[in-house]
Amino acid sequence: MTRRSRDATNQPVEHIEGQFPILKELELTLSQVCGLGVNERNRLLYFLLRWEHVDALHACLDRLIPHNPTHVSLYDLRARAFLAQGRYEEALQVMAERLTHRVSLTAQSLQARIHLEQGDVATARQIARDLIAEQEESVMAWALLGQVEQAAKDWEAAADAYRRLRALRSHGRVYLRGMLAFHQAQGDLVTASGYAVQLLNADDEEAPLSISDLRLLRDYFSASGEQTRAADVSTQLAQRQIEETNALRQSDTSPEAETKPQTPGPSVPSVPSVPSRPPEAAEQLPALDQIPVSDEERRVIVEASRRIFGFDTLLPGQLETMACVLRGEDVFTILPTGGGKSLCYQLPAILDERGVTLVISPLIALMKDQVDSLPQCIRQRATTINSSLDGDELRRRMAHVAQGAYRLVYAAPERLRQPPFLHAIQCTGLNRLVIDEAHCVSMWGHDFRPDYLTIGRVRRELGDPPLLAMTATAPHPVRRDVVHRLSDVPDEMRIVAGDVTRPNLQLSVFRAHNTDEKQRRLLAFCRAESGSGIVYAGTRARCEELAALLRRYGVNAAHYHAGIPNRAQVQDDFMSDHVRVVVATVAFGMGIDKADIRFIVHFV
Repeated sequence: MTRRSRDATNQPVEHIEGQFPILKELELTLSQVCGLGVNERNRLLYFLLRWEHVDALHACLDRLIPHNPTHVSLYDLRARAFLAQGRYEEALQVMAERLTHRVSLTAQSLQARIHLEQGDVATARQIARDLIAEQEESVMAWALLGQVEQAAKDWEAAADAYRRLRALRSHGRVYLRGMLAFHQAQGDLVTASGYAVQLLNADDEEAPLSISDLRLLRDYFSASGEQTRAADVSTQLAQRQIEETNALRQSDTSPEAETKPQTPGPSVPSVPSVPSRPPEAAEQLPALDQIPVSDEERRVIVEASRRIFGFDTLLPGQLETMACVLRGEDVFTILPTGGGKSLCYQLPAILDERGVTLVISPLIALMKDQVDSLPQCIRQRATTINSSLDGDELRRRMAHVAQGAYRLVYAAPERLRQPPFLHAIQCTGLNRLVIDEAHCVSMWGHDFRPDYLTIGRVRRELGDPPLLAMTATAPHPVRRDVVHRLSDVPDEMRIVAGDVTRPNLQLSVFRAHNTDEKQRRLLAFCRAESGSGIVYAGTRARCEELAALLRRYGVNAAHYHAGIPNRAQVQDDFMSDHVRVVVATVAFGMGIDKADIRFIVHFV
């Protein structure tokens, strides 16, 4: 290129390229962009669009489109760039030309979005409905219709569209994105935050959140006042931009890259820098109605739950889990707190004619709560084996385990490395192994409870009994880690997942300048709130200090930590409403099933 070179607008090329620092940073000229191979070119163009270098993108497209008039992806990029700038008429003109070359669902959805941003709801709605008529199972089309009806403030029609979207892909990011926007538009920030957190937790190494998703979350958390999360997402965005810029700068973007001789060997295609991820369907968990349950299984389970536990109805996911458990399948069940996970192994254990169900549970308080919640008629068929038992009581219970006196045995993971305990379990016959709070395998096993990482090996030593893992907390990385550590054949583990969104929960932060102000705020909060509550503190001494403070000013409080001799009594007093507030270390609370808990405070 000479210094007198000019572009189509008759401006010197050097002057135009000087307007785009990003091209200079990437050590590229417009002429070099035109010489790139298709993969590298697309990689660059989508990078410019993602990171809002719109003017540079337009300059590249000015050069590329005249030489590639039938490459529809270039028209899509041009329309998206105009849309980002609010130049709707120009975007529609580009789409009209683009659709003369090839019609696709993605292009028509983009056209509808432009109409919607322009305020032409009627046209956008018609396009969405036409797409649904052509492809009734299209996630993209139903999501589009939900956005259109939401823009029209037809909340019922929007809810119908999102319900259909949920039926197609209940845990997909498209659904989470739509529900976040839907509830935010109605001012329901509590529910919106639930979906925002789900979307945020959907990020993982294999399928990172898109840049648009991260921007959506950043803007939402800023608008909802969740500044810590907003700052975290902003940091992720900044890091992603640095990583993508460096990767693009270090890649082979020379015009000759695709024509130079290749070393013999397997062909590896170039990968665009649009976040690489498998199709969204591959990330999704199966809907409950996809899990087979026969009429006979349904009849037996429903009748037994009514007869033994007094439940006239079952919660979502319970029937499906119990049917799979009774068939002897390996199951990983993810249900919300309060979703009835315990029944999913308690009922099958009672229905077993012989043998024991071993439940690995992380905390003594949790084991006690599970046993105490059993109906009186079957409570004597369950026991706990833990460090709170004295020597004589422990030996008595172990003997009863070996004799088959129990259908349910609760124990901590550390018991699995004790030969006498394993021997007792083998004597009675192990029907199934249950891992309660199974996320601990991933989140604690690598840290201070390494015995969680031995469960898979011990399971093999026990003859590979059927497995039931249960939790309310399982984003994709945790789910993957748990399945691979507990099962030798991860692909054969059945996953049963309900909706874990808790729209009734609200997160707030009270900021204080010093300890005295923090204590005053805590006291005022505990006085003002009705119902029971838990206050978490970092040390045993702080738990005792805060409980004493609350009692001094009329709040019925007790402290709980691993150093007190009467932990069971404190828990009993809390569960029976003799104590309203428990100030505790994290040794208390997991799995506590108390209907009137109204607040949890972290005193940090």
